[in-house]
Amino acid sequence: MAPAEISAAALPAYSELITAGAYGVYRVDDIPAGEYRLVAESAPGVRRITDFDGGIDWSAVADVPAVTPALNGGITSVNFIGQGLGTIVGRVYQPTGDLGYPYSSVRCTWFGLDGLESTDDDWTITTRAVVDGAYRFDYVPYGSYLCTGLTPDGGVSLPSRPEVDSSAESWAPLPLPTIPETGGSVGGTLQIVAMLLGLGAVLTMIGSRRIRRAVR
Repeated sequence: MAPAEISAAALPAYSELITAGAYGVYRVDDIPAGEYRLVAESAPGVRRITDFDGGIDWSAVADVPAVTPALNGGITSVNFIGQGLGTIVGRVYQPTGDLGYPYSSVRCTWFGLDGLESTDDDWTITTRAVVDGAYRFDYVPYGSYLCTGLTPDGGVSLPSRPEVDSSAESWAPLPLPTIPETGGSVGGTLQIVAMLLGLGAVLTMIGSRRIRRAVR
């Protein structure tokens, strides 16, 4: 028997707890027609702004039609708008000489309400660093994050794992890898090695010519 054919008296109370996925998107399928009250739980470090009926209590009543309308595919949308209270700041830079990498791409992934990496409620945000390599994310929820930087020339920073637990700025520096023996960057060291190899090849050619001349 389809839900629409059941009498109102026979319908049981329906209650379900739904966990929103990435970007706060949630969905409930195959529920009986009728009137529902949706109540959203605020994530840590997120202030309520408004909801479906214009209030700020994140509680709203929605009507699910018994007959699927031609428009919108029978989907009733209920949105809750909030704003994170946290901030992440950092810098993509080369430790040797403390040089910032301008216009680097930065991405930070929030591990969601469960605090676990690589689960359905993870949420990734991106931005671009300014001229001194500094970057900033405002209005993020509290929780655990993983941040990485990518320089315009393809360099990848070491990761940073900031914990955002208050409205104070959370510092997430993104240094480029260095070689401990020299303190130089990997890219810079490779350039030096290439230059030395090239110089060695030139000296070898010169020495070879001198030997040949001596033999003659």
